[in-house]
Amino acid sequence: MRLAVATIGLLLAACGGKERAPAFYGDPPETGTQDVSGANFDAPSVDVSINCSAGPEAGVCACSEIGQKPTSLYVVLDRSGSMLARDGGSDTRWDVTTLALLHAKQGVLRKLGSRVTVGLALFPDTGPSADGCRAGAEFLPPTVGSVATYDKIVEILRYAAPSVGATPTAPTLTALASKLKALPQPAFVLLATDGAPNCGTASCSIDRCTYNIERAPLDGGRFCDDKINCCDPMQVSGGMGWGACIDADATRVAVADLASAGIKTFVFGVPGVGPYSADLDALARAGGTAREDAKPGEALYYAASATTQAAFVAALSAVAAKVVDTCTITLESVPSDPGITNVLVDGVLIPQDPVDGWAWTAEGKVELRGATCAKVRAGDVVRVQVAVGCKTVTK
Repeated sequence: MRLAVATIGLLLAACGGKERAPAFYGDPPETGTQDVSGANFDAPSVDVSINCSAGPEAGVCACSEIGQKPTSLYVVLDRSGSMLARDGGSDTRWDVTTLALLHAKQGVLRKLGSRVTVGLALFPDTGPSADGCRAGAEFLPPTVGSVATYDKIVEILRYAAPSVGATPTAPTLTALASKLKALPQPAFVLLATDGAPNCGTASCSIDRCTYNIERAPLDGGRFCDDKINCCDPMQVSGGMGWGACIDADATRVAVADLASAGIKTFVFGVPGVGPYSADLDALARAGGTAREDAKPGEALYYAASATTQAAFVAALSAVAAKVVDTCTITLESVPSDPGITNVLVDGVLIPQDPVDGWAWTAEGKVELRGATCAKVRAGDVVRVQVAVGCKTVTK
């Protein structure tokens, strides 16, 4: 006798209750908010004068800053049905995620400003003919960050909110691969999700079936447990094994493929991913972004500790810090004479030194090295400038 799955809301359907309209332009929700205006990725708008003189012996010279190409950041955002869960609060996971990214005062993307070009894809496809497992698609091509750009993303998210659907992460990343590999580097993907990647396998064991992991209810008052495989249509009518089986291997391959092309993937885990932490840890490792500061037992991906504005902003801010605190600088134009190029960190002239200063790595690319790079990655630097006009200072 086959049992029927009574509820698949944990994976495919929206949780009950009317959603609140996100207050992108107003004050953030009161619950769990905090002042994050001083987040370390948000470099203040300061006027650092350019002085490339190496002292009286070097003579008088004048230099000007060379423009730097913005970092590419491509957001791949989960809009599966479970993103409408409220986790005991008044705001859905979707509301809190989008507010943390785009709120007028605290939005992490907005704070990055023009230092990034930002692209956006949403998954799964929720069109009329979609089956809940169709790969997502691009909603905004890579565009230089600006008020208009972020406002456009707000409007996209207002009309593309979750309804029903699973989490076809591997098919989505595979479909986007050619676009992502064409991004100007340095380039990063931000994968934000609240569950395990699925939709890839036709059948799976109990321990890889999300119905069983999340104890989905069955008719007759039973639940998916270790006695019945709810992803096996021979045991459970409507089991939808093709949609509910964890597809971690294919997703890890897709992320590793991007990493091999120089595109690192940051994984942001929305509350709900707890049972799948090991799978998301594997994605972070494959994407080249496993947290170096993680203590034993802590997630290697960037996890929000609760469904609150403060928790989401804190985790996303940590990602943003890594995105813009890169030690590779790509210039808008190549100096005609590399010998009259200098690098300043917070207004201080840094000697050209392949060990602890900086070095050319390719035409139009400067890389910070050693102690200088470490300072940038630690978030202790406000501004890095490359200037042309004065003889290069060497160690």
